[in-house]
Amino acid sequence: IACRQAALEVITKENDPEAWAQAHADLGLVWLDLPGGERDENLAKAIECLKVALGVFALDDNPQRALGIQVNLSWIQLLRQDYDGVLSVTAGVKDLPKPSLPLETNRAHAMLMLDRIDDAKEIYLGHIGEDVDGKRWEEVILADFDALEAEGITHPQMKDLRAKLKSARSEK
Repeated sequence: IACRQAALEVITKENDPEAWAQAHADLGLVWLDLPGGERDENLAKAIECLKVALGVFALDDNPQRALGIQVNLSWIQLLRQDYDGVLSVTAGVKDLPKPSLPLETNRAHAMLMLDRIDDAKEIYLGHIGEDVDGKRWEEVILADFDALEAEGITHPQMKDLRAKLKSARSEK
C-alpha cells in the first residue's frame, strides 16, 4: 500500500490522468484483498479509490476499464451492504451496446438483498446458459452466493435460487 501511495505522489492526474486513475484502481483492489486491519475500513478505502478511478475512466472513452472498475466497485459495495450504491453504479448496464454480465450479476444481488425479488429473479433466471468470462452464468452466480454467504450476507431466497441454478447447470 505504501508503495502504491508513493507512486501517487509521482503520478498525478495532471501529468498522466490514465496512469493516475489506474494506480487508484489498483490501490482499491489492494485494500479489498488486504488481510489485516479493520475489514469495513479497508472496504471503504477500496471504494474511495475505485470511485476516484471511475471519475477518469468514462464508459464513452474507455469502456473496458470503466466496466472493470464498476464491477469491482459494485462488488465491494455488496460486501459493505450498500445495495443502493450498487444499483447506482450499475444503473446504466441495460443501456450498454453489449450488456456487462459481470455488472449485471452484482445488480441482481443488490436487488435480491433489497427484497426486489421479482427484479432479481428476472436477471438471475434470464441469463441462464450465457457465458460470463468463460464460465456459465449459473456457475458465476452460485460462486457469488458462496462468497456472499462467507461474508455473512444472505437472503432467504438464495436457497430457492440456488436450486434453480443448480438444476439449470445440470441440464447443460
